[in-house]
Amino acid sequence: MNYIVTYIEHSCFLVETTECYLLFDYYCGEVPLPALDPSKPLLLFNSHAHPDHFSKEIFTLHERYPRSFFVLSVDIPVPAAIQPFTCPMLPHEHRLIQLTNGRAAVVPTSADKLFQPMDTKQQEAVFRAGILRASETSMKPHPTSEARMDDKAPDAPNVHSIPDASIIDISIETLRSNDEGVAFIVRLGDLSIYHAGDLNNWWWDGDVEDQKLSDIYHEELERIRGRHFTTAFIPLDPRLKGWWKGIEDFMHYADADRIFPMHNFGEKGLPKKFLALDCAAGYKNRVFDVEEPLSSWKL
Repeated sequence: MNYIVTYIEHSCFLVETTECYLLFDYYCGEVPLPALDPSKPLLLFNSHAHPDHFSKEIFTLHERYPRSFFVLSVDIPVPAAIQPFTCPMLPHEHRLIQLTNGRAAVVPTSADKLFQPMDTKQQEAVFRAGILRASETSMKPHPTSEARMDDKAPDAPNVHSIPDASIIDISIETLRSNDEGVAFIVRLGDLSIYHAGDLNNWWWDGDVEDQKLSDIYHEELERIRGRHFTTAFIPLDPRLKGWWKGIEDFMHYADADRIFPMHNFGEKGLPKKFLALDCAAGYKNRVFDVEEPLSSWKL
């Protein structure tokens, strides 16, 4: 699958495919979004509520892009009007959500039960989802979504749902962050994306607390041991003494065709500095030089 990756700022990236836009950890900072096609679905993924990963202003995007869909960590406060159209990802549960052919289903992540829906009661307790078309003042979920909406949710008689033929096939998985919220794993056709959020090896000084965070990071990476990703967005945080460890550890457990460093707080030169390390020798041609906001790569 051909796709375009655009670096917005910090940990925010826009992935464009022929079917949809995937926007990760947009927080309406200093860099505006490029012009988007309002007829194409826009899926927003926010890994947690830290202000460098989320802003409540994202909920205004549906006014410009009526086919917006929010996939959020459960720690993110959601306006009541948006809640029926939001998919909250549980930060301490490892589940997969599949939106396919106009239907949404939660499935276990164990290999033998993959894509087998849970019972309805459990499903409703985990998430609500709806790919939608909305006016500036009202929204209405797609009627075929398996996620049952609250009977008291406001109706929107002047809004029409998206035809089944335009629903995209996508699956979403989460890992538990060792800071806040989740990391996202997204599959769309033959495209597989890992976005770490704040899941990282937070090696500040190497003290006992750092070792605990490192252990949690490795436990989460163990869940994806041996998996291959088309694209991975991984922190390369200049504040850390072990600033390179997040990518190094990820590539020890998993693999990616393309690696985009992030969470750089605007500091330039880190990708080049990383590529000079011995640990990057085996995959340095896969690490992108992410520095200038709004840089794009056609892949």
